[in-house]
Amino acid sequence: MDLPKLNSEQKRGVIVGAGFAGLKLAKSLSPKAFQVILFDKNNYHQFQPLLYQVATCGLEPSSISFPLRKIFQRNKNVFIRIAEVTGVESEKQIINTNIGEVKYDYLVLAYGATTNFFNNRQLQTNAFSMKSVSEAILLRNTLLQNYEMALIAKTDEQRKALLNVVIVGGGPTGVELAGAVAEMKMKILPKDYSELNFRQMHIYLLEAGPKLLGGMSVGSGKTVEKYLTELGVEVKLNAAVKNYDGEDVLLSDGSQLKSNCLIWAAGVKGATLPGIPASSMAANERVLVDEYNRVKGVKNTFAIGDIALMQSDLFPKGHPQVAPAAIQQAKLLAGNLKNDYQKKELIAFKYRDKGSMATVGRNKAVAETGKLKLKGFAAWFAWMMVHLLSIIGTKNRLFVLINWFWQYFTYDPSLRLIIKPAKLKYADKLVKHAAIFIMAISLLIACQPAVKKESKSVEPVSQTDTHNEHDSIAALTLNNGAKWKADSSTNINVSELYNVIAEANPVNLEDYHKTGKAFQMGLDKMISECRMQGADHEALHHWLEPLLEENRKLQETKSVNDGTEAFDFIKRQLEKYHEYFE
Repeated sequence: MDLPKLNSEQKRGVIVGAGFAGLKLAKSLSPKAFQVILFDKNNYHQFQPLLYQVATCGLEPSSISFPLRKIFQRNKNVFIRIAEVTGVESEKQIINTNIGEVKYDYLVLAYGATTNFFNNRQLQTNAFSMKSVSEAILLRNTLLQNYEMALIAKTDEQRKALLNVVIVGGGPTGVELAGAVAEMKMKILPKDYSELNFRQMHIYLLEAGPKLLGGMSVGSGKTVEKYLTELGVEVKLNAAVKNYDGEDVLLSDGSQLKSNCLIWAAGVKGATLPGIPASSMAANERVLVDEYNRVKGVKNTFAIGDIALMQSDLFPKGHPQVAPAAIQQAKLLAGNLKNDYQKKELIAFKYRDKGSMATVGRNKAVAETGKLKLKGFAAWFAWMMVHLLSIIGTKNRLFVLINWFWQYFTYDPSLRLIIKPAKLKYADKLVKHAAIFIMAISLLIACQPAVKKESKSVEPVSQTDTHNEHDSIAALTLNNGAKWKADSSTNINVSELYNVIAEANPVNLEDYHKTGKAFQMGLDKMISECRMQGADHEALHHWLEPLLEENRKLQETKSVNDGTEAFDFIKRQLEKYHEYFE
């Protein structure tokens, strides 16, 4: 990777992640002593505490996002690369990315945490999370699209499922989101959708523990529960979600709730990075660090923020995964890296708890700092000021303040937009050919063909009509009429693909898109595990070709009819496979 050369006095520090921790560290490192390479998947910093307001039409995405290059315009020692980090070679002090490798003197992991679905595949496929701006926009689109679909629902049961919202997790994110959706139900939705009866809409907040806001006092938890109940939210404590198929929410006590929108805010976990040894990782995939934020067992590597797990007698489960803890660790590490550079003694980290707060809605909030506990308007005003001052950029703060001011007096957030990505001209054909090409290459690499092509030939699928039943049968045979031999892993994976389709019961666009994504994951798994060779693997390729095309349609469909057509075709193809190879 091309990077500016270091001067004789500089060390190179590589930071992975531009969240609160990574951003603060990059800004704090001395330009004389360090050249900083900052990696992130996005070209912007996002203010995660207000993502729920983007999802509920309260704020524009740009109000809580800020371009990284603008932030570091005056920091001539900071160089930004938009890339995904794929691994670390700690012995060589090299970090690998999808755009090349970089040699470092110090490596700092600050890539944050991701949503924890507790290894539940169905929840991960069907539930919505909210850890990024794009996910918040998707959630906003889904909520609004569900109301549009409710207008044309054929039965009361379908309509209620489209209106209902289930939020899992009674922490700050869960209660703030529940309050925001409840205020929309009370003040906005009845005016926008006068044809719908919003008395049929239920907002459920599910918490597996005995109280809301587990990190705050019992009193604050009860106060928030009271606020939410007044807003019409149905709070269920000691209610753990066992499964969710896109329509039915199954609880641990055996009861069920109907909803086409389940939002998962029930915890986070870390993410493994190839090259970091398993002995340096905790059970929840956070990185184990000592009191100086050094990754245990890895030289010149540090971790800060949500990804870092620093255990102590006072914090046996690590520090709270909140912005103040991340920023404090970044500040101290900037000084410690300079100390290490100058061969001075490092300073141990000590967390200063500045308190906790959560808002439920207009004039309804709780805040705690030390022995001081606030609720109502005072806590709500304090919450607003703290978050407003934490946002990067004067313009962003001004826009957020104007939006809040407008909503406070008008009860009318004006950002109720369903924004869909546009397609380029000829995009369908380009995507189709590119996808088929990539799949073919993947199969060639995975299967490693070694059989001579002269011995067998393959009957290709017709290119004029992939829905032809005779073509789908032809794709399962060689020219001589013999069945091609599918290996055991392919048969198992096809069975798993069939289960994905068999268990799905799509009724709206979001269902079809989710089913398509789950099916694509299965296809990718089958390709990676395939060990077929020669003409057999070519036959598998021809059989997969229409499946890939129809599944692309399933993931991108803009009408229920088109989604149903693609879904039915995929189901028929899988059934033919089972019938033919039995």
